[in-house]
Amino acid sequence: MKKPSDPFHPNGLFLHAAGVLRPEGVMLFLGHSGSGKSTLSKLLSDHFKILRDDRVCMQMKKNGMWFVQDGFNNSTSYPLLSITRIFGAKHAELIPILPIKTCEYLMDAVFEVDHQQKTRKIELEQQWFAQTAQIAKKYPGWLLKFSLHKSDILYQLQKMNISDTLKINSITKGELPHEAKKET
Repeated sequence: MKKPSDPFHPNGLFLHAAGVLRPEGVMLFLGHSGSGKSTLSKLLSDHFKILRDDRVCMQMKKNGMWFVQDGFNNSTSYPLLSITRIFGAKHAELIPILPIKTCEYLMDAVFEVDHQQKTRKIELEQQWFAQTAQIAKKYPGWLLKFSLHKSDILYQLQKMNISDTLKINSITKGELPHEAKKET
């Protein structure tokens, strides 16, 4: 039997991404290899816990919310907060993006995982697209142009209005506390 942490499970999704834990939940950072996910994670590690910096396993819970796992195989999971596609730049800038662009970036992250890239089963590709479309509709997407100046990055990330994000993605009718709920 497949587990939710299996990327081929109907409620699981495996991404080439970094996961950074804020008190409210996990920010996902997407980007091609060499785009700076690990560098950005290291810059943020003084302020936030880094869950993963290369491969992220997500799962949808019964309530329809998506969670990011801290590891694999029945590990602790935290609620998804936002999806951010990163690009290196001279100056940091944070730009909200439409769900269709968020979905595109999520699908890129799905197919950057080696074994998923080699899987050419139309049913799985349709499943992954449906999942990324659902996530993109529920959770805010951002484009972060970042420099290697930690203060610039932190300033841009503070501009993400987390309380608005929780209103957008909370399916639990406001029951999510200020500290992210852990699920084990």
